Formats: sequence, C-alpha cells, structure tokens
Amino acid sequence: MICAVDEEFGFGKNGEIPWYYSEDLNYFKNITKDGILIMGKNSYLDALEYFENKPFMPGREVSVISSTINKRVIREGVTVFTDVDFSIRYYQNLYPDKQIYFCGGKEIFEHALDVVDRVYLAKIPGVHECDVFLNKEKLLRNFSIMFCESGKKSKELLFQTYRRKTCC
Repeated sequence: MICAVDEEFGFGKNGEIPWYYSEDLNYFKNITKDGILIMGKNSYLDALEYFENKPFMPGREVSVISSTINKRVIREGVTVFTDVDFSIRYYQNLYPDKQIYFCGGKEIFEHALDVVDRVYLAKIPGVHECDVFLNKEKLLRNFSIMFCESGKKSKELLFQTYRRKTCC
C-alpha cells in the first residue's frame, strides 16, 4: 500500500489530492515501478487528469475497482474489476513475482490495511482541510515503522515504511 497523508492523516479533499510535492510523486514512481497498482474509480479518474496526454502509469499494471465506471475513460493497460479480492488473485496468478500496491481511495486503503504486509507513507507537512482520512488507529495498531527518512529537497516531508506487526 502506498499513500501520502497530511498531519491529520488526511489524503483527499473534494475528490483531489490537496497538495503538490514533486518529491512525493517521485517517491510514488520509484516505489511502484514495475508493480501492480490497485485503485478505486475516483482515484483513477483523478490520476487521469495528470496523465491526460501521456501514457497512463507507464511501467505498471493498473487495476481499477468499480462497477460503475464509464468504459470510455479506460486507458490502454488498465483493467477494471468489480471485486478487489478477485483483482488481487488475478494479478498474483498472472505475475507472482510482482509487488501489488494499493493506492487509493478510502475503501481501497481500508481493505489494504487488512491484507498488506507493508505500508509506504509520505507524510506531508501541515493540515490541508481534508475530507477523507486514512484509518490512523488501524495503521498504528497493526503496523510499526521500520524505516523513516526526510525528503532531500523538502526536509519537512517524511517518507516512512511500516511493517505489519507479528504476534508472539
């Protein structure tokens, strides 16, 4: 799972990401390169604007989870599923050596926190009046930080890797 959150663990406002840091985008690109992305319809539609005149998420397989998306907006290299668990099984069978990254929105992240072993989190400075939030309690209850570094250009950015806690 990969996500950027503000100081209140918000990650979206009015259906969009309410900040822009090129270093955060580069972090996303580097972590997810050659991987599989699973996202909800709204996250996909938001990302489409960024990739308007470019190939969509090059170097990645993309899965959109939706039962209502308009088929005309589906770009080359994007596969639509109605069930997130089926999407996971499909890609695990097709590409057993590739990493799967859940990358939004709220329902996808909530599901991911139940099934992933690692969470890659970019902590964005400030409070951005978000209206959608990552489940901070679930994250901190089930995961512990295994790595943290400051941004190279923007020292106030934090890049953290969480690992699922093991019992016993």
